[in-house]
Amino acid sequence: MELRSIVELFEKVGARCRKLRRKPIYECWKNGVKATILPRNIVIRSEGEFRLEYSDFTPEGYWYEKDFFDDLKEAIGAKSAYLDFPSASSADIVLEFDPNKAEKAAMVFKKMAEHEMWAAVTNIRGELRLYKNGKPISADEWLKVLKEQ
Repeated sequence: MELRSIVELFEKVGARCRKLRRKPIYECWKNGVKATILPRNIVIRSEGEFRLEYSDFTPEGYWYEKDFFDDLKEAIGAKSAYLDFPSASSADIVLEFDPNKAEKAAMVFKKMAEHEMWAAVTNIRGELRLYKNGKPISADEWLKVLKEQ
């Protein structure tokens, strides 16, 4: 699929996009969710929090990192799904898709942006807490929202 066609899919779901100068790369964004569209990859990033202070999350209903990201990758058909720490206070969920799965990537982007889906991680226990519309939800519910067509 051509890059411009992929960008148009993202614009149809409400993203604002721009092309980087002299590079075959587009950046799209909406409500704290960003997508970078490259010739061989689509990368979706949901900005989250890395909480330095102690926060006692209840582990019930929340999965630890590895299990959750394996299940997330499988549920949405992504090439990879992982947690990235771009700064001392950020913990972003990163999803990578092949360009031939651009429609699926655009739908996942749309759902994450519309429902303001993001994560918070503590440095004490390494617990992962998932949020939708400003409220913590279970991992099962989070995945269910992304799976729905």
